[in-house]
Amino acid sequence: QEILRFLKQLKAAALFKTLLDSEEHKNAFQRLFGVIAIKTDAEYGDRNFSEKDAQRVAKDAERFLSYIKSMLL
Repeated sequence: QEILRFLKQLKAAALFKTLLDSEEHKNAFQRLFGVIAIKTDAEYGDRNFSEKDAQRVAKDAERFLSYIKSMLL
């Protein structure tokens, strides 16, 4: 069931990625894919993540959120 949730998250992210076709948009959604993948790995995988990993993912999530906010304003 968790795998299905992960696949739904990736499917939704992929759909949003196809809506706009700019380099900035592609970069933003690559960040989103990365955040989702690491989140899933951290929750269900065997890998231990360092504080540096967490900071990098948090920064990518913040950048993605900023990009989305700029699109809405």
